[in-house]
Amino acid sequence: MDPRLLRAFATVAEEGHFGRAAARLAVAQPALSRQVQQLERRLGITLLERTARGSTPTAAGWRILPEVQQVLAQHERLLKVAADCAVGEDVVRVAAPMPTPAGGLLTETVRTFRQGSGRVRVEVLDVPDHLQAQALREGAADVALSWNAEATDGLLARALLEEETVALLRADHPLVAAGVISLSQFGAQVLLFPVAERRHCWRQLRAAAEEADVLLDPVPTAPSAVLDLVAGGLGVSAVPASFRLGAGAGLAFVPVHGLRRSRTTLLSRAGEQNPAVLSFISTARDAARTLAATVDGPWAEPAA
Repeated sequence: MDPRLLRAFATVAEEGHFGRAAARLAVAQPALSRQVQQLERRLGITLLERTARGSTPTAAGWRILPEVQQVLAQHERLLKVAADCAVGEDVVRVAAPMPTPAGGLLTETVRTFRQGSGRVRVEVLDVPDHLQAQALREGAADVALSWNAEATDGLLARALLEEETVALLRADHPLVAAGVISLSQFGAQVLLFPVAERRHCWRQLRAAAEEADVLLDPVPTAPSAVLDLVAGGLGVSAVPASFRLGAGAGLAFVPVHGLRRSRTTLLSRAGEQNPAVLSFISTARDAARTLAATVDGPWAEPAA
């Protein structure tokens, strides 16, 4: 089956319009229409319903769309593996939300893995948590490290570490002296939070606030800007406790009563067979156990 035909159908289904799909694929609209028609003839079913407002999948089209997307993802993974083989090296691509805490799981895993697998190159990709599953399915990443992620179709989720979620404050903020603050006190501050990039964390934070009948009204903020803006006195945030490692002197990390603990989760494809990827996963699990055993460290093994 020609991947171009599958991609033509999938793109029109996703865009809902032949014109937008043609622009996205950089092909002429008549050529795109012919590709979809060719696929329909090959499969013996009608995939799209053409209307004055656009195009939508038929019942058969909706049913087959996930299968088409899966085949395209496998095709992309095949091309990446072939490219790696062509240059004679193995590559493990790790998706992780940036920035990560100094000396945390990502750093320790990559360091240990490189020491034991010198011929394998590790590439670290900055991927927002809500896009990590897609990156794994499409082959853009082999594993993903995330906070509070859950397993989805075709992916496995391993909880490796657990730590407190704390308030990030400027060091001279009046609440620092309290030692521990309430959710209502936290919610009364200007909250800087990467809502779009950390959807898993935001969902957990919002749920805890709703249980305490506290309204959180975040100011969407890029992850890389949170620490600097908080240090500048422009608001507060919520972060895993490990962010205190390597943080500047102008910041304070204060426990918040009622916030749930953060979990560092490793996502991988179910049925993964690449020895290099499996070795990286094993290394990550070992590194997590080492960090959890560190005296005075912020990490612990996940509760059952």
